[in-house]
Amino acid sequence: MNNTDLMLSSIIRNSEKSVFDQTIRTEDKIYIERVKQLKLEILKGVANPSEVDLVQPEIIDSWIRSRNYGLEVNQSPRTSPVIPKADMENLLVENRSLINATLSSLRQFEPLLHVNYDVLLSDPNGVFLLTMLGENNKIAYESFNLVPGTVWNEQTIGTSAMSLVPVLKRPIQVCGPEIYLDDFHTVASSSAPIFDIKDNLAGILSIATVNYQCVNSLNLSLAASIAALIQKEFQLTMYKEMDKATNEVSDEALITIDGQGFIIYVNQAAVSLFRHMGSSLIGRPLDSLFGDQSKIKKALKSGQPLSNTEIVIPKLGTRQCSVRPIKDQQGSRFGCLIVMKRAKTTHATTNGDAFAAIIGSSAPIRETVSLTRRFAGCESNILLQGESGTGKELFARAIHSISRPNCPFVAVNCGAIPKTLAESELFGYEGGSFTGAERQGRQGKIEYAGNGTLFLDEIGDLPLELQPILLRVLEEKQIVRVGGTRSIQADFQLIAASNRNLFDLMKKGLFREDLYYRLAIFKIVIPPLRERGQDILLLSDHFLSALAQKREIPSPTLNRAAKTILLQYSWPGNVRQLLNCLTYAASLACDGVIRLENLPEEIRLTPAPSEKEPAPHPEMESIRQALQKSGHNVSDAARSLGLSRATLYRKIRHYGL
Repeated sequence: MNNTDLMLSSIIRNSEKSVFDQTIRTEDKIYIERVKQLKLEILKGVANPSEVDLVQPEIIDSWIRSRNYGLEVNQSPRTSPVIPKADMENLLVENRSLINATLSSLRQFEPLLHVNYDVLLSDPNGVFLLTMLGENNKIAYESFNLVPGTVWNEQTIGTSAMSLVPVLKRPIQVCGPEIYLDDFHTVASSSAPIFDIKDNLAGILSIATVNYQCVNSLNLSLAASIAALIQKEFQLTMYKEMDKATNEVSDEALITIDGQGFIIYVNQAAVSLFRHMGSSLIGRPLDSLFGDQSKIKKALKSGQPLSNTEIVIPKLGTRQCSVRPIKDQQGSRFGCLIVMKRAKTTHATTNGDAFAAIIGSSAPIRETVSLTRRFAGCESNILLQGESGTGKELFARAIHSISRPNCPFVAVNCGAIPKTLAESELFGYEGGSFTGAERQGRQGKIEYAGNGTLFLDEIGDLPLELQPILLRVLEEKQIVRVGGTRSIQADFQLIAASNRNLFDLMKKGLFREDLYYRLAIFKIVIPPLRERGQDILLLSDHFLSALAQKREIPSPTLNRAAKTILLQYSWPGNVRQLLNCLTYAASLACDGVIRLENLPEEIRLTPAPSEKEPAPHPEMESIRQALQKSGHNVSDAARSLGLSRATLYRKIRHYGL
């Protein structure tokens, strides 16, 4: 007995009628009665299952399981449960790709589908997703409640072809009394599995009829062929959807090709990588991108995967490439996935780019940069705390350039988004979700970030009602657009920033505690400019040099009095205010020198010493006096100044006290 015979109903296999003969001969009727009697004997425990060869052992095992589930052979299939309408709607959305692949494939087999045949698609749990009844088979609807949402599996109707597929993971045909329930005594069905790209059972395709005299061995072949075609289209759709989901969340270039070597899908990383090709990559032969690559051709021809092999690509140089064949359940290849890793970036180059824009040599900024470097490679959420203008976004970009350098960096100011639009701005929306929504829907900032970095500035202004949604996204790495039901992967790194004390907001009930602790896995406090001493002058030189380069003029210099005032000023607007101050002063400077009178009024009116001798830094004097009053007890001095001991120690070292 070959493998195909094992899949056939024993009744069909033992019948000698021709394909075109729809009569039931006397010998067939006798055989059917013997199967019916055998089932009763098995269920009553009279016959020994191991000694029976009249039907397949898988059928007998299923009869026994069905009995053990508490099913009676005389119960009606109309008692099978129907899932609630809302659950069914969700199930149809989840299985949209499978349903579309089924409808598309059935159109190709339409001439072969008899008017007496019902075509049924169910999910792995036996829930009907599609019920397409033959013209002469309306009795099936009335007798068996064949509607989407009805649950037919071994626990609800007992032995049948479709209930055996999840157990056997292969096609099978079951006929007449082989089926557990007596009401199915004239039914014959052939069912075949549909697997997804991970070889998980995704659905079951069944061809059934209430007139089993219409059935022969070809019905099983037909069901298996249709299921195989559905599977090919479904898996290809899954690969396309997988690639689309990877559009923004992968730094690898992904290219999907069909069996003839033509490109059918590319992700955004591949589009960027081959942007020199100009027009769309879809429909091009793979050779037009890669050139003549013997290793890839060999992998495509043999069907063997190719892993992490270096190839030289025209205009791109050496790249690491992998080839993964796409196969159906029968092992037939119908495409390949080409994966290209991004070009390697050396550690030295990354470090040089990352923090070059952070100017300063003071102890506070050096310690902060050192801490940030250590946190940057940890891939966890990071919270930046600091006053307005201290350069929080600059630090965020430096972290991003180390942790996810070739991925998107998306910055969002939570305080600048109207409260009513905050949810759709962050999470996106589906078309028609609200009045004024774009018809095709819109990606949110989180989707744009992909698997890059999302920088949420002023997160303390994020509306309270959105905070649990953000928390769930951080935990599940998935989002659902406003008005949508589809989960979208969101494997981004979050860097949050605030100029307010989030811990205090949390204690006041203005910020969720669970979100705070999720954000503050790594917390970095950026020092204000007034605590950075001589960095003020370093930053001034840097800004003036940049302004001069932009305006194509010699770089202005600060005279001694201007430097003194800049060092004395408290800089409530921090680095941003310093830049604005110098931009203003450079516009007024004569002969390339910025004098006291060139500075903005609010800074110029700060009491200043004569130009001959710069006064000591006021903060340094305050620390010196506090130390003298406390008898150089650092703890007492820190307490009187409102500083922590660590901060005071840092300032003592900075001022050389």
